[in-house]
Amino acid sequence: NLVNDYRNAFCSLISKENKVAFLLENCLEMALLDLACLTGGIINVMIPGNSVTEHIRFILQQSKASVLITHNEKQLSKIKSLKNELPELKTVILLEGNSSEEWVINFEEFVKSGKEAQTEFEIGMNELATIMYTSGTTGEPKGIMFSQMNIVYKRFCRAMAIPEIGEEDRFIAFLPLYHTFGRYLEMTGCVFWAAEYCFLENPSVEAMISNMQLVKPTVFISIPKKWMQLYEYITSKVDIEVDEHQKIKNELDKATGGNLKWGLSAAGYLPPDIFQFFQKYGVELMSGFGMTEATGGITMTPWKRYKPNSLGKPLPGIEIKLGDD
Repeated sequence: NLVNDYRNAFCSLISKENKVAFLLENCLEMALLDLACLTGGIINVMIPGNSVTEHIRFILQQSKASVLITHNEKQLSKIKSLKNELPELKTVILLEGNSSEEWVINFEEFVKSGKEAQTEFEIGMNELATIMYTSGTTGEPKGIMFSQMNIVYKRFCRAMAIPEIGEEDRFIAFLPLYHTFGRYLEMTGCVFWAAEYCFLENPSVEAMISNMQLVKPTVFISIPKKWMQLYEYITSKVDIEVDEHQKIKNELDKATGGNLKWGLSAAGYLPPDIFQFFQKYGVELMSGFGMTEATGGITMTPWKRYKPNSLGKPLPGIEIKLGDD
């Protein structure tokens, strides 16, 4: 129902050729608003939540988004400083709080407008569905365009690569929804698998451990840093050189909630001994490689067939070849 209300509200604000920009941090509303756009033929533009003002200006000017939804007064202040340079931007929706600016509406107003609208846009599988911008660490941010076909095709590639995940599983997520890793693997994956989808409160080690103990996830997908932090936390409690297997396993279960059985580390290097530590104590930690331009994942080490320093095999349905270098 919420997704329907949000979809209707967007349709009441824009026409099909317009775009909606997101400047948000991970939260339930962001996931639901994203699904409203993806299922409603509404083109949304993902702006990294940590973007500096100059990158926000560049993305909004290039994408010509007419609506922006942002998190709070802090993010809104960046938009206020740019408003005169953004003639296409007509409306800003503020997720938390209120503003006296006439071009800003609060979230309650936005949702209410959807209850009175029933407009729907047609969806073509090869039409532009969404644009995701890189963080701009090498020059200006790059906008990567995705069709519905890109997103759906990659979803089935991933499903065939990890057929064991299903509705009994629970993800604990901290990967940002404005990146392909968190959005297309975790969010759309949880919808596809009918799995539970829980957000970490914040990315600190303390929050990660306490939240894992609280929600008892079965799946954790991360950049290498989090796996290293988890490894360091566990090995600060036990001596992996001399302590018995069961004692180490108990400490891992205590830290992660006791149900963790799947893991993926990608977007950076994680030493093989850390992969093998988790595998030895019951967490099938896999290695992967992907790119935003490829709608995320390209390769992954097969289940229970990890090879040290390998990025794995192509996902089903993906073709790869080595460059001349």
